Amino acid sequence: MLERADQLSGHKRLDSLSSQTRGFVKSHDTVSSTGPIPFARSGSSSRWLLGMASVVVGVVGGSGGAGASTFAAALACGVRGPAVLVDLDPMSGGIDVLLGVETVPGARWPGLQLGGGRLDPTVFERGLPQWGQVRVLAAPQAPVEPDAVIQVIDAACELGPVVLDVGRGLEPGRAAALERCDLAILLAASSVAGISAARRVRSGVPAVSVGAVLRRGSVREQDASELLGVPILAALPEPIRHDSPVPAAWVRVGGGILEGLLVGNT
Repeated sequence: MLERADQLSGHKRLDSLSSQTRGFVKSHDTVSSTGPIPFARSGSSSRWLLGMASVVVGVVGGSGGAGASTFAAALACGVRGPAVLVDLDPMSGGIDVLLGVETVPGARWPGLQLGGGRLDPTVFERGLPQWGQVRVLAAPQAPVEPDAVIQVIDAACELGPVVLDVGRGLEPGRAAALERCDLAILLAASSVAGISAARRVRSGVPAVSVGAVLRRGSVREQDASELLGVPILAALPEPIRHDSPVPAAWVRVGGGILEGLLVGNT
C-alpha cells in the first residue's frame, strides 16, 4: 500500500511538472534563435542557481536515434549558469563530438584519476572541456564502475546542476547513476515502434521519478503515457535547420523542465 501511495504521489508531482513545463515553454515561444541560447527567467539568477544546485537529471533514449544526447545537451544549456554534462554511454560517438568540442583540451573519462576516495570538485572543474557555460565529461571507452560514477556525480553536484546522458545499457554504473537522479527523462519517439522500444527500456530503469519527453509522431500523448506508465512532461517540436548542434526550441523545453523542478523544490 505504501509503495502504491508513493507511486501515486510521484505521478501527481510529475503531472504538475508537466503543466509547469508547458506553461513555461508557451510563455517563451516568441524567443527565436539559430542556436541554443539561455533565456531570461522570472526572479533573480541567484535564486535560480541556488534552487538548482545539486539537482541531477538523467536522460535515457527510448530507442536508438531518438536524440537523447542532443536533449541532454539542451537540458544542460537550459541552465542559466554553470552546469555539468556527463556522458555515460560507451556506445555513443561522444557528446564532445556532438557539441563540436572534441578538440578542446581537457579530461575525458579515461583521463580521470578515480582510485577511490573523493574527487576534488575544483580540480574536476578545471580539468573539463567547456561548451559555453557547460562543463562536459565525454563518453567512456568502456562501462564505468558504480564507485567511479558516484565520485563524478558527487563532484559535479558541487559545481551546479548535473545532466547525465545515461545510455540504454544494463551496466551497474548506469543503474548507480539513475538511482542518484532527482528525475529520469525517457526520450521516446512517438511512433508504434518507438513506444514499444521505450517500454522495454523503461522496464530497466530503477524505481526513481521517471517522466517521458516525446518526439512528435502518430501516437497520442495520452496513449503514450498509458503504454509507458509514466507522465508525459513535454513534446519536442521537430528541429528546423539550425547552425547549432542543439535546437533552441529543445533548449526552451529543457529550461521549462528545469524551471518546474525548481518550483517543485522550493
